[in-house]
Amino acid sequence: MHVKTMEGLVGARTNMNLTRIPMRVYKEAKNRGDTQGMERAMQYAGEFTERAKDYQERADEGMKEEAEEIKAKRSQESRKAAEKHREGKEKPENGFEEIRKEKTDTVEISQRGKDLAEEMKREGGTVQTEDTADVINSGMR
Repeated sequence: MHVKTMEGLVGARTNMNLTRIPMRVYKEAKNRGDTQGMERAMQYAGEFTERAKDYQERADEGMKEEAEEIKAKRSQESRKAAEKHREGKEKPENGFEEIRKEKTDTVEISQRGKDLAEEMKREGGTVQTEDTADVINSGMR
């Protein structure tokens, strides 16, 4: 909790509690018929109420500042998370070729195999031969 907020809440509560005393004095003065005592008591009660109002405003300011700080912190955290996500996305693309070169097996087809494939192709069978083969992943994720 922000210091201003805490100070404001404590000050407002304390001053509102302090208004009870002049209000009690006001009631006693009213029962006695003492108008000057009633006026003084109301003056004190008004002062405590004004102080409580000032402290409440201070608490409101503190809560606004705290909300702004939290918002800025969350914004900064989300920017960092987005950057981290982008970096994580770029790394596999850049590193894929290196991994492929290091851990790729090559297959060489003999001349007899090529001849058989050509023969099957001429007879109507479909055989596809490519210069490159797909990378087979053997649990290296």
